[in-house]
Amino acid sequence: MPKLRITLPKGFTEFCSEHMLNWPAESVEECKQMLLPCDPNARERSYYKETALHKCIPLEVVKWLVERGADVNLANAYGTPLFKHAAWGHYDICKYLIEHGADVNITAHAERTALISAVFIGRTGNYDTVCLLLAHGADPCHHTAVWDDNRTPLQYLMTGRDISWYKDKPDIAEVLIKAQREQGGIPEEEWMKLQENVSYMGNEFELLKKDWSDEYRNEIETIMNRFYAIFDVTPAKPVLKHDGKSPIEVDRNLSVVEQHSALWEYLVPASGKCSTVQGEVIRITGRVDGEANNNGGANWDAEYRKMLDALEQYFLQGNALGEYDLNEARDAIIEINHFKAAPGCYGCQKQIDYLIELAVKWIWQNPEPIKLGKVAYKR
Repeated sequence: MPKLRITLPKGFTEFCSEHMLNWPAESVEECKQMLLPCDPNARERSYYKETALHKCIPLEVVKWLVERGADVNLANAYGTPLFKHAAWGHYDICKYLIEHGADVNITAHAERTALISAVFIGRTGNYDTVCLLLAHGADPCHHTAVWDDNRTPLQYLMTGRDISWYKDKPDIAEVLIKAQREQGGIPEEEWMKLQENVSYMGNEFELLKKDWSDEYRNEIETIMNRFYAIFDVTPAKPVLKHDGKSPIEVDRNLSVVEQHSALWEYLVPASGKCSTVQGEVIRITGRVDGEANNNGGANWDAEYRKMLDALEQYFLQGNALGEYDLNEARDAIIEINHFKAAPGCYGCQKQIDYLIELAVKWIWQNPEPIKLGKVAYKR
């Protein structure tokens, strides 16, 4: 008997990707023929070292591999096959893997579990998979590594990097809350963070909804109302946006930072450039501040420099800033470019804060909207 190969056939990953949503009978047989010369635990040559069971293959091929001796708990750095199929919402495959010994609580990268994979990817259809994992002992109270923010599956569901709404999400939240409470409850600090995230989602919804169709807006509003009820959160207030024509007013009793934040909500769109110069000076100073404090200046490039060059020119429009302020603005821009927006004691946070102050001051002097023309930067 010829020795079986320990690596998957060349092109197998691409073959699976092409048939991800459509596996006719002839493709199933072709898949088996491709794998026939391989050990059932053969891995791909790429960085991920996945086995055939990790791939998006149909249940028939999964059964065939397991019957040939494939190890359902054989992991790569990012988990076992159960992790992948839980993320895809492949209920029948997850059920089969569990019935054939798949460990629902085995951990992988960042101490994540299959349950976290099921909730983190965020797609409609994963509710049944989440319930399946919980019914077979998946731990709803498990926390990931400290460097991964020590999150539970519920926190992963509600605090992913991207805001996402899908119809199963409130249902998944409810079942995870119930499961956690049955195992001792949710710590108050964790619950408060979850409420904060729901508030953030609500604010994003109010900001973005004007650009959506009525049907989609109503669908997401229904989801948000469920989240408000589930997490006992006061609904976000509607976002009032500037009409591009009326005089721009700001409450000077607020601190400069609070005024800048209020102007951002009032003048800056969810994406793209502003319609007015007033909005753009707020957007530029906010983007620079965000790059410094969120990324440490890691993405600083020529486009940011162009934005600061434009900011200086905007300060000259309308009722321009005084000569002293303009000179200070130029010096601040030089420093920010020199340090590439790096914050900290040896960085340029002081200069960024000063530009924020000048942006607010310039708007005080220019309440009448000035239409923004063509710009030379892409960010």
